[in-house]
Amino acid sequence: MHVRWSRSAGFIVLTLAGCAFGPPDPVAPAQNPTIPDVLGVPVEIARQVIDHPDLQPFLHPEAPDRIPLTVSRTRMEEPLKHTKWGKAVRVVDTSALRGKPYLEFTDFRALGGLAVVAYEYRIEGVEGLMVFKESPDGHWAVVAHRVVEN
Repeated sequence: MHVRWSRSAGFIVLTLAGCAFGPPDPVAPAQNPTIPDVLGVPVEIARQVIDHPDLQPFLHPEAPDRIPLTVSRTRMEEPLKHTKWGKAVRVVDTSALRGKPYLEFTDFRALGGLAVVAYEYRIEGVEGLMVFKESPDGHWAVVAHRVVEN
């Protein structure tokens, strides 16, 4: 599975997720009904990806250079303050990560109360996709996910 997609594919994912999880909450009419440009991944969503049970078997904390977990700064909305395996997660510019293991958020789209994030952990050949729904209190919950090893 290759998780990068075009605007139309992203729209299809968001539409299907919306159909599967009910109508969107009533909101003011959108100024621009197209899929928005790539946004930064909110910290709450980044934490849920990092800690999702389906990703854990691929992180291998026992392997060299895996602790602390390193995340590429690409697509991060704001500084990520999170711990994994008792150490602070490092957020580093991708250019400084050559040859090192790191998790990268490759795409993020949000529309209404739905969000989709794609990510890669290249050292293990893993790609993933998660769909989130925003609750009325503003928190995000995973409603669909897929992790594959290439």
